[in-house]
Amino acid sequence: MDDLIMAALAYKVMKWRKHRWKHSRNRKVFYNEVLSEFERQRRDRRIPRCALLSVNKSPWRKLLRLRSDQALITFTGFDMESFRSVLRIFAPEFDDYTPFTAKDGCIVTKKSKAGRPRKICACDGLGLYLNWTRTRGAASNNVQMTFGMTSTNIGLYLRFARRIIVKILRRHELAKIAIPTRQQLEEYRAAIAARHPALPDVWCTMDGLKLYLECVGTQIRVDNKNDDNASHMTFHHDHSEFYNDWQHDHYVTNVFCFCPDGTVLIACFNVPGCVHDSQVVWWGNIYNKLEIVWNSDGLKCVLDSAFGKVNREFLIKSSQDYMTADAGITDEQLMIENLQSKER
Repeated sequence: MDDLIMAALAYKVMKWRKHRWKHSRNRKVFYNEVLSEFERQRRDRRIPRCALLSVNKSPWRKLLRLRSDQALITFTGFDMESFRSVLRIFAPEFDDYTPFTAKDGCIVTKKSKAGRPRKICACDGLGLYLNWTRTRGAASNNVQMTFGMTSTNIGLYLRFARRIIVKILRRHELAKIAIPTRQQLEEYRAAIAARHPALPDVWCTMDGLKLYLECVGTQIRVDNKNDDNASHMTFHHDHSEFYNDWQHDHYVTNVFCFCPDGTVLIACFNVPGCVHDSQVVWWGNIYNKLEIVWNSDGLKCVLDSAFGKVNREFLIKSSQDYMTADAGITDEQLMIENLQSKER
């Protein structure tokens, strides 16, 4: 009796999974033959051009004309000065190329400057891209209303802006991820020592960052195994390599070494989310790069206790107990320990 119940339950689950994501528009007979043209238009999940403001009157253009750092940081993550500095190198490439690409998908140079000027200018393309980087890939309906662009143009100019950004940053000097010069290392050391006297020889800190990835569909497979005329059913949860069991979601794992001014000078990124931060450091050869700085200038890196049982002289790990920290016992730590003992 139990086997029959499990078999019926498995059949219901498989049938539900099979038809769960099947949208009505994919049922061509129903969509094309049963529905009228009016009904098909009502089911179109795009905002028409007539319902949108013009690009010049869009909320994004108003935000840009307002020149408010608070509003621009909230919307794009950049203040006005930083936005203009990126726009200066973004605009020439944006104007010289066209988003109307060839069949292979590559952006192409404009053949001539004749014809009507584009309504979407470089500041719109850059703002669209920066705002997109602050989202988790939500629906484009809100973006359409913000920028006054249809869904087709949103996808077209977003892809175009991404490729322009990659093109300009690939050869830009300030965008390089490289070990800094000795002068910069000394500036970083002095800045950290001024704020944290207990860390007189530290130049950077290292931590991991997990970025959300679009989730894949969950599959349930039912395996029938006959053992002594008994039917056993096993349910498998099929995850991709980007699924993190601890966080229960899909991620891309990254590890960054960043300095007091916010720059990232050593990094390993785009690793599947199932990989731990300590393993990413080994794969990215980060320990060897930190050792180079230690051997040349005697500077250390601060990190938390999640980076494995690696005791190296150029690493300072976090610890809840001052007396067991890998950095050794400093005068400040001894003073704190003595005060705590007196209070007891």
